[in-house]
Formats: sequence, structure tokens, C-alpha cells
Amino acid sequence: MSTPTRGRIVKILQGSPVRWVVNLGAEHIAAGDELVIFEVGDEILDPTDGTSLGELELVKCHAIVDHVQDRLSVVSRKGASHEVAPQPRVLSAVLADTGPAAREGGRPDNATIHVGDAVRKL
Repeated sequence: MSTPTRGRIVKILQGSPVRWVVNLGAEHIAAGDELVIFEVGDEILDPTDGTSLGELELVKCHAIVDHVQDRLSVVSRKGASHEVAPQPRVLSAVLADTGPAAREGGRPDNATIHVGDAVRKL
């Protein structure tokens, strides 16, 4: 089994929705491909024999390739063009979603995409 090609976010394109430029081009991906954007975490070792199992991928989001050029591509968050505007909510509900309890429940604090974040095709 071959190792998947890994790229990086090289530029953030502001707009609605936000899109990102990745350093993977036509040789590696095609329009419509699904990618995962992630931060590289710690190396994980098998506790029984110490063998490296690889680096943990801390997934920030799934993305879709919108446009491919020879050496770069433009991607957007999966489903971003079809997202429905959120319904207005009372302030207490918003605060409940963003407080410490929400983060402890598995919501990542680092879900913001940054230049340098890793990308690979699913």
C-alpha cells in the first residue's frame, strides 16, 4: 500500500466561503476530489513493541477540490456552498456552545485553517 501524497495549505483566499490554495496540482488530485485538512500531531508508538504507528492526524475539516492547475489547486470546505445560514439564537445558547464545556465535548479549539496545515486526498 503506497503512502498517500501529502501537501500543505499555501494561501488563504478570503471570501464567502473561505477557500484555500494547496501545493498539490494535476499530477496528484482532480476537481471534485475530497481532501482532509489536518494538523500533524504526536508520533504514536505501539505500547507492546514500541513500533511507530505514524503521526496522529488532528483533522480540522474535509474539503473539496474546486479548481486544479499544474502545481496548485483551490479547495473549499466540504458542503460550504450549500450551507444554510444559521437561525438567530439567544445569547445564552451561543455562549453555551462556545464555553469550556463545549470544548471538553470534543469540539476542536484549533479548527481554524492556517498556512502550513497538512492536506491529503481521501
